Amino acid sequence: MICAVRNLNKRMYSLSKKRLSRKNNGILSINNFEFVFIVTYGRSGSTLIQNIIGSNGGCFIRGENYNALYGLFQSYKAVRSAKREFSGNTLPSQPWYGADEFKPHRYARKLATLFLREVLRPPMDARLVGFKEIRYFGSRVETEAFLDFITLAFPNSRIIFNKRTGSDVVNSAWYQKRDPEKVLKWMRNSDAKMHAYAEKHPDRCVVLNYDEYTRDHECLRPMFDLLKIPFDREAIDAVMSVKLIHGKPARR
Repeated sequence: MICAVRNLNKRMYSLSKKRLSRKNNGILSINNFEFVFIVTYGRSGSTLIQNIIGSNGGCFIRGENYNALYGLFQSYKAVRSAKREFSGNTLPSQPWYGADEFKPHRYARKLATLFLREVLRPPMDARLVGFKEIRYFGSRVETEAFLDFITLAFPNSRIIFNKRTGSDVVNSAWYQKRDPEKVLKWMRNSDAKMHAYAEKHPDRCVVLNYDEYTRDHECLRPMFDLLKIPFDREAIDAVMSVKLIHGKPARR
């Protein structure tokens, strides 16, 4: 099993390095890629989805980044709010002078470009680029508005929601020190947000259930159709046969 893990990691790392070695010859632009965002919570099986998508040719999927994109959303939201509320301040003597000239939409795209170049850093020959993150459903996170920003800032973007049976998540080491009832309530609320957003935007979202697609890989087909990736059952079996080893923060 350990050898299988090493072989999978070596294969994906080698592919990434070959692609990255060619990327410096061009300038990364958000208009040159399609994007996918894996939206979930901890211990839902999202790393498995990350690996399944990333194992396909033309796909480059990063892991978590401590929700770094959320800070950019907040910056965009501040600029948009300032323009909406104080665009009448057109005189140099007024406190919000210049707000009428703010460009929120263009600013969002510029922020996305910066995130692409400095965080995602995909190879130029990738078609589909993205990452997975588990920090979309915190009490201070404006989930729906955040997702709206993502689809505004990143053109041709798709969202893969990933959920799992509450009892399995609660019993994982990630949540052992938390009140099970509170975690289950939070998960139900998170799942409801997933379904509500997906129902509102069926053209760019799909909701996956870990318990379903690990039993029947056919349940992954809607994701493959949404991302326009060939459904290869043998390739999926190969990825799922490898036991995941979750990384730990580096000590400094």
